Amino acid sequence: MARLSLIYESAQYKYNLITNFDETLEAMAKLEGDHWLERVLEGKNETFNDAIEALKEGPGMFDEPDDTVTSIYGDGGWNRYIVFFNGNVEYSKRHGPAQADDARVLGFKMF
Repeated sequence: MARLSLIYESAQYKYNLITNFDETLEAMAKLEGDHWLERVLEGKNETFNDAIEALKEGPGMFDEPDDTVTSIYGDGGWNRYIVFFNGNVEYSKRHGPAQADDARVLGFKMF
């Protein structure tokens, strides 16, 4: 039953690379800027590419939907976005405390 509630919760959270890719990317770009977005769109942000590939592969036999997959680096590598197997993306306040309030206002969950 816990697994079902996690899936339901992920469907309700708006920043999800599986269920709401465009809005998630747009919110990340609001924090990171045009340079970061251009690199993502050109396929030159390796951490973003790695996250997408990990989500395509899906969780392993011992992974749960709320386990973390990887992190996506913001522009310059300071900010980090934690990606979960269910597709959710959360902002790491430990890696980017200067923009944590802005991320919270946008609606990101804090990791």
